[in-house]
Parts: sequence; structure tokens; C-alpha cells
Amino acid sequence: RARQVAGSPPNENPRALRDIRLAPAMRMLALVSVSATVSLARRSMPLSARVDSVCMSTHPYDLSEVMSRVAAGEAVLVDVREKDEWDAGHFAKAQLSPLSELEKGKASVDASGDANVYVHCKKGGRAKKAAPLIATLLNRNPASVVPLAEGFDDLKAQGMPTA
Repeated sequence: RARQVAGSPPNENPRALRDIRLAPAMRMLALVSVSATVSLARRSMPLSARVDSVCMSTHPYDLSEVMSRVAAGEAVLVDVREKDEWDAGHFAKAQLSPLSELEKGKASVDASGDANVYVHCKKGGRAKKAAPLIATLLNRNPASVVPLAEGFDDLKAQGMPTA
């Protein structure tokens, strides 16, 4: 039989009242606990994985602005396709740095100053993989190396000049 607490309505369980009052605090404690666990897991994650998670996100850009900045020499366009794909067709202002060479640490990218670097490939997948490697190679903030979602054919159809 539950005891009645002075000032509470008859037949109301004091333990249930306590549980109701503690519920928001328990939810907050659970959120803090989950947040701390995620934070600790993220800290123990290798730096390359943390950089990948940042770089793999979508960077906002305006394709017409990218094209005009590359044409004016204010930005760098890096083609991470393989040499045979490059030979079959490439953009006039692009630099070739195949993803396979970047992964081996054998490729280079010529990007002076703080010019943005835009990375493209055939369809977009290799550009996403190459962006963090190029950011590391150039010792730059990953946000300044932007993988383009548009592939070679899409960029060509949009009017990017070919060589």
C-alpha cells in the first residue's frame, strides 16, 4: 500500500511523482552521455578519418563561378582521372594528378597562394576521395579543396573549355 504524501491528492503514488519529475533530467543525462561517447570516439579516430569525414561532405559552389575563376586563373582545376582518360580529353586549364598517384604520394598539385582548388573526375567519386589527399598535400584547410559533383562530360556540356 502506497503512503500518502502530505499535500498530494489521495491515491497518488509518490514514487510515480518522483519518476515524472526526474524524467527530463534522466533524458538530459542520457543525451550528455551519448554526446560524450561520440566525442570520445571521434577523438580516438585517426586524423585521416576525421579529415575524410569533413571532406566527404558536400561543399557548396556555383558552377558558373568555378568556371570563370578557373578561366581567369584565380582557382585551380585538378583532374584526378588516369592518364589514358586525360589523353582522351581534358580541360584547357586543368592539371593532371591521378588519384592512384595521389594515394601513393607520387602526384603533385601546383596551387599558389590561397586559390581554391576544384577537383574533378569522370563522375565525381574519385574527386571526393582525392580532395582530402590534395588538402593534405597542400597543407590546406579541407574546405578550400572542393570536389565537384559534376563529372568530365557534365562539365564539358556546361561549356568548360577543352584542350
